Parts: sequence; C-alpha cells; structure tokens
Amino acid sequence: MEGERKTRMPSNNPIKQQRLKGYQPVHTLQSTILILLVIGVLFFIFGVALYLEADKAIEITQRYDDLPECQVSLDNSTTCRVALDIKFDMKKPVFLYYQMRYFYQNYRTYVKSKSWTQLRGDDIDSTKLADCDPVEYVKDLNVKSSLNGEILDSESVANPCGLVAKSFFNDTYAFYNASNDQIPIRETGIALESDFETFINSDNYKTIQWIDKEDEHFINWMKIAAMRKFWKLWGVVDQDIKAGQYFVDITNNYDVSKWGGEKAVVLTTVNALGAKNFFLGSVFLCAGILCCIATVFFCSMGVMSEKRIIEGDHLKWK
Repeated sequence: MEGERKTRMPSNNPIKQQRLKGYQPVHTLQSTILILLVIGVLFFIFGVALYLEADKAIEITQRYDDLPECQVSLDNSTTCRVALDIKFDMKKPVFLYYQMRYFYQNYRTYVKSKSWTQLRGDDIDSTKLADCDPVEYVKDLNVKSSLNGEILDSESVANPCGLVAKSFFNDTYAFYNASNDQIPIRETGIALESDFETFINSDNYKTIQWIDKEDEHFINWMKIAAMRKFWKLWGVVDQDIKAGQYFVDITNNYDVSKWGGEKAVVLTTVNALGAKNFFLGSVFLCAGILCCIATVFFCSMGVMSEKRIIEGDHLKWK
C-alpha cells in the first residue's frame, strides 16, 4: 500500500505542488493616478478616432409618411416625389434604406408567426399551421392572388403564412437627379448568400405563392429587427453622387397611419465601422472623461494627505 500511495503522489514540480511564485501588486496613490491617467488618455485617443471615422459617412434621411402628397388614401397606393439636398459628394457604393419607427417587430406573437419549414420551400398542411397563427389561410391575407395573377382559394394554406410575411413592406423607390435623369438602383445582392438556403420558393410557386420568397426585399423584411426604430436595405447606387439636389419618387403602398408609425428614406455611405453611428466613439470619450475625473479626485486626495502630514510635523506635544 505504501508503494502504491507513493506512485499516486503528484510529481514534485512547482505547478502540481502549487509552489509557483506569485506577485500581487499593492497600488499606491501615485500608481493609481498614473494608471487612470494612461487609461483616460487611451480612451480619449480611441474615442476621437472612432468619432472622426463615424463622421466620414454621409447620411441623408427624409421622412415622407407625413407629407400631404404622400398620404395613402382608402388603402390605395400613392406616388409622390421628395427632395433630397445632398451637401457633400457621396462615393459609391451609396446605400438606400427605408427607416421604420414605432414598428415593434420584436413582439413575441409577431416573431413566432411564421413557418421556417414553409419558407425553406416545403409544403405544409392545415395541421401544421400553429406557428403561423393568426395568418394561416389565404382569407387572412391582404393579397388574394398568386404570382401569375390567378385568384387563390380562400381556404387554402397561405404561402408564405404568418404575420411577418403578411406585413411585408412594399413601398418602392426611384432616384433622379436635378435634370430628371433616373439614377439606377440595384435591387439584387442586398441579402446575404446564406439567406438563399433559408428562403426557397415552393414547386410551382407561381401558382400557389402570393409573393416570391426569394425576393431579396422580402428576405430582408423577414429578418426581425430588435428595436422599434430600424433600417432595412432596399437598394444600392453603384455610382458616385455629386453634391446637389436630387429626388426620390416613392410609390407609397404601406400605410403606417393606422398604428402611428413613421417611414423615411435614407441615403448613406459607409465607413470602416459601418454607417454614421457615433455611439461607440461617445462611449470611449465618456470613459476617458470619467478616468480624468477620477485622476483629479485622487490627485486632490494626495495633496490633502501631504498637507495633513506637513501640518502634523509642526505639532508640539506637551
């Protein structure tokens, strides 16, 4: 037993015997001030760099749902023109987004209301429609005809089904310069390649589907937004845009007035960090300010401590 016990003992090395040397620094007031100062300076440097990088992106946003000429009346579409005053040259590619506000795509009932099986191109019957509640049948849709124009049976399964698909954003845009020459907007390549593995048309889809599931606008819409204000990519302008007056012709099909929503068209370039977003730079700058405030605080503590020590040297004990 004694020999067996010895063979089971860990080998005599610093790691297994837990004899590694340790170092635990004891921070003094001076070291704390130095560390905070260095961290604060670094935060400031990165914050300014991030802020300047974000400022390189040029962004123009124009709300249009509140314009009198763009109002949707009696569920009929309206065509209107909005002006965009572009003050700086925009280098290609220029991205065109639509912006929605007060649309809560993250609401649980809404998020769940779709069938991934059906979106992948497989047919489902009425016994597997629970995921699509409350939009399960053609009678629950706004569109009653198939892609080839035939009227669908109102009692047939909606393809695609669900609230997310039914609420698909269907406004369209055309871009013009001041001379009224149309600038082409590319509407392909705006979805990820991997998305086409998830969104697949059914067999004979033109006779049974009310919308093309491989349409990239539809694919982008089906990606749930986390916040009540969101952008979704609609198209790309593959040419430089000079500063000046431009126009966007909008076919306004999507009525947001029923639930107090807002719509806007956004034209933007991107930088190394993405779109024009100052959040990250602001966070770094705020952290730098806090470090500097802490540095001043500890410096004042040091001054007060030294003052008390000096005053104590002159005390006379009786």
